[in-house]
Amino acid sequence: MGWDIGALAVRLPVSELKDRFLGLWSKYQLVAKIDNLPNIDALGQWRDANEVFVSAVDWTKENPGSEVKGFYADGEWSVLMDFSSIICADEEELAQFSKAVGLVIVLTIGMHGGVASLDAYDNGRLVRRITSIDGRLRTEGEPLPNEQGIDLDSFYLDGADALWRSFGLQSILDHEPPGPMAAICVSDRTDFGAKHSHKLPEDCGPAADVSLSQTPKGVSAPGSPKKRWWRFW
Repeated sequence: MGWDIGALAVRLPVSELKDRFLGLWSKYQLVAKIDNLPNIDALGQWRDANEVFVSAVDWTKENPGSEVKGFYADGEWSVLMDFSSIICADEEELAQFSKAVGLVIVLTIGMHGGVASLDAYDNGRLVRRITSIDGRLRTEGEPLPNEQGIDLDSFYLDGADALWRSFGLQSILDHEPPGPMAAICVSDRTDFGAKHSHKLPEDCGPAADVSLSQTPKGVSAPGSPKKRWWRFW
């Protein structure tokens, strides 16, 4: 059995990060919130009591499901714990977010698929991406000064965490965040039924101009609506 991590860090107070998150990702409707959770177990219990998984196929306006996002302060940074990794894959909104708040560091680790990725957004664009999938390294953008001394050829769990820590953040692999946590429960108001109601053309040859390879990162191909199933614990 494996486990997965999705987290992003910005230099904002936790309260402002929560407000900006709900403002930018307006598809989410706030359902519940809580502050001053003492430890990771308390967060897990609150998540279990409030989160309701509903697949995109089963989504209805009356039954949209809900998911929990966790937050904690780490020195000058605040961290959003993105258990579903949906936000961590939202390149367009993350770029917009960096335009408003400056540097955004995004870490994704998927032990189910042997994936580790660290992205850096700044001034409205992706400036660096380091991704390892089953040991195959892929990079985009200019190297960051923080990469000095980190062996990218073996970039995976420890390497991704080392790069995360190089920004002054606590190890994401530690069981407990450095202080009390907050959490919000939100419902995704995206109408998945309307979004995926179209059908593929009968002629799927060249003239149909349908290419699954053109599907953006984090977006399901036509006819296969889904949400990410990644979990944190």
